[in-house]
Amino acid sequence: MSASFYYASFPNSRNAQRSATKQASTYQKELFDYTLPLTRIADASLNRTYVTLENFSQANSIFYLYADTINVDPTVTPTFGVTTALIYNDVSNTVYQKQDDGLNTNWLVIAPEDVAELIFPGASATLDALQDVYAFVNSAIPIVPSVFVGIDAGRG
Repeated sequence: MSASFYYASFPNSRNAQRSATKQASTYQKELFDYTLPLTRIADASLNRTYVTLENFSQANSIFYLYADTINVDPTVTPTFGVTTALIYNDVSNTVYQKQDDGLNTNWLVIAPEDVAELIFPGASATLDALQDVYAFVNSAIPIVPSVFVGIDAGRG
């Protein structure tokens, strides 16, 4: 049996191979303060190879988080998850965090700003997870002028 080698073209390609990027799109989304529903800026996709986010604001930081989107309360309805996984209920505007592994109701309601990653004004971040990506402005009050995030997403 001969040895084979896989050369990494993406950060996690040694664990789960992905196709090379064949198509990409760029777009912008307006973001709102964290008292309002979170803005889904990238849909979950098994074909996604990367997402790059750029904070166009020169004054306000933005947050982003990965979450599966569901319309049930996982503290009542047993829902599968692994420790620290996030679920976002876009009907009730609630983020839940899993407290252990498995199928149960051991989810905790959590403030999105407590589990999200920060992008400073004018900075960018490159992501490679396949889940839905949500974003919001680091503020509890409406921001004027509006804050926009630029999204560059690749698909294999």
